[in-house]
Amino acid sequence: MIFEYWHPTIISYSDNPFHKDIEKKLIEYCFQLEKEKERGGHNWISKGVYNTHHTHNIINDINFKKINDWVMEESNKYCKKIESVDTVKLQNGWFNIYEKKDFQEFHTHPGSTLSAIYILKCDEVNGARTIFETYSPENFLDLKCPTNDRLIHYKSKPGRLLLFKSTLRHCVEQHQIDDSRITIAYNLIKNS
Repeated sequence: MIFEYWHPTIISYSDNPFHKDIEKKLIEYCFQLEKEKERGGHNWISKGVYNTHHTHNIINDINFKKINDWVMEESNKYCKKIESVDTVKLQNGWFNIYEKKDFQEFHTHPGSTLSAIYILKCDEVNGARTIFETYSPENFLDLKCPTNDRLIHYKSKPGRLLLFKSTLRHCVEQHQIDDSRITIAYNLIKNS
């Protein structure tokens, strides 16, 4: 019997080797921008999360240059690893500040090729997880196989980058602790 997987979900993660070098400065900068910049995400259901989606594009902000460059490097490694003939470039980026009870509903990133989430600040044990929804047809066999799980959970780990196809539905579960959780989100498109 031969098995062929036609609908793979590919999610990669990388741990930033220089996270500790940039962490404190970027966290302080995000909290500073929270006071100065209008809240983004106006069409989001989760109104509690402060974000700079469409109000401050971090790919044009020199303070994020080192992390932006690393995300680009990791994204193109992703493309090479999956044997894509394409390379990608940053399209836009923003950050999110989650306080207690904040969450992010299931969504995709239309108009992009790859998306990325970088965990800047969180409690590694109790921080809200990122959840991805994989393809799962209704009324299909209940297979006991890890690749058949409908929901895939990733714990929050400071310095961790998640890369995935922009069409993959994902969310962030409700943040249950008093300490803030800060993530940086990116959309990438094919180089022309």
